[in-house]
Amino acid sequence: MSFSVVHESWGPSQHRLSLHGRLDTSTRPQLEPLVGELASQENVFLVFDCEQLDYVASAGLRVFFMAYKYAEQHGGRIVFSGLQPTVRVVFEVSGFLKFLEVVDSLAKAKALAAA
Repeated sequence: MSFSVVHESWGPSQHRLSLHGRLDTSTRPQLEPLVGELASQENVFLVFDCEQLDYVASAGLRVFFMAYKYAEQHGGRIVFSGLQPTVRVVFEVSGFLKFLEVVDSLAKAKALAAA
């Protein structure tokens, strides 16, 4: 299975990244540069839409952690929406659910952006 990412902007500092497929060592380079660029923006609100993300490996988790750290350093916020059960388990086991903000749907993520 392949991986793709679709970037949508809601405003100058609000972004949605829709992730599709498998995020692992071989597909990480498709996401990492974009995430680094967006998460480093001042006061960014970045939503990772994971409804179509079927699998995430440790390489993908590193990208998510990098995004979290960059956003935190620049006054931004990262939200994950629509985690599939297999991806949620990886987040749980890795401890990511303890510090990452996760919501059930994109609608809830958009509501957070508007708040």
